Amino acid sequence: MRWILSLYARGLTTGEISDHFADIYGAAVSKDTVSRSTDRVVEEMAARHSRPLERVYAAVFIDALHVKIRDGQVGPRPIYAAIGVDL
Repeated sequence: MRWILSLYARGLTTGEISDHFADIYGAAVSKDTVSRSTDRVVEEMAARHSRPLERVYAAVFIDALHVKIRDGQVGPRPIYAAIGVDL
């Protein structure tokens, strides 16, 4: 599943990922399997994004990593990470 998510994050379509597995690994992974795998991760991310936050944090660490993302065209986009340490 890690490889599916990595390729999906790089902007490959479900069909391209399926073809890639067949070409490189000789493994048959259907587009539906790829889609179900990515949908499950998206659902988990949505649940994490909607969880309640603490009112007070002792410390908050914020950083960003620039990653090439395809959004019409490929370009570096910041991916922000924030970690809060609660009391």
